[in-house]
Amino acid sequence: ASGRFGVTAEYLVNSDVMQIKVAQGAKPGEGGQLPGHKVDATIAKVRHSTPGVGLISPPPHHDIYSIEDLAQLIYDLK
Repeated sequence: ASGRFGVTAEYLVNSDVMQIKVAQGAKPGEGGQLPGHKVDATIAKVRHSTPGVGLISPPPHHDIYSIEDLAQLIYDLK
């Protein structure tokens, strides 16, 4: 799961398959934390951050609040 970091229109157009992950597996609705020692240069670049600094993944997808929103996202991606 990307958390949508690094996902671009070009990335989507060139994909063969897409999955929409609606919740974090272990703690639905809570997001997650990535300790600073795991944030290397590549991760920092994709997430527009600084290597070595801890990051928090936001829990919600701010464009999906209802089943209708999810249906619209699927329609748009098609």
